[in-house]
Amino acid sequence: SDSDSDSDASTSRPIMVFYSAPWCGPCRLSNPVFASVFKRFAKDVDAYEVCTDDLPDVASRAGVVSIPTIQIYFRGELMDTVVGCVAEGVLGGCVEKVLEEVGLG
Repeated sequence: SDSDSDSDASTSRPIMVFYSAPWCGPCRLSNPVFASVFKRFAKDVDAYEVCTDDLPDVASRAGVVSIPTIQIYFRGELMDTVVGCVAEGVLGGCVEKVLEEVGLG
């Protein structure tokens, strides 16, 4: 609901959102990378997965045009976007950069 997204927007922790679909091969490859990076940064970030088949409007509002896409938000502001399959080190580096930018790194 909108009230949920409003409360998420005011959180003091960055939020990683993983946009994917069950039929998407690259998404299946990216899922363990996303999970591993989230586990590494779980004390500093929140994470959500959005199935673009189930929630196409959410993906569209976020500007997602291809999957897999991972976006990192802080207080409602988009801080970084990663599109496609990436190595764990690349995604982890993006999270570290955002944490430093917002003073949590």
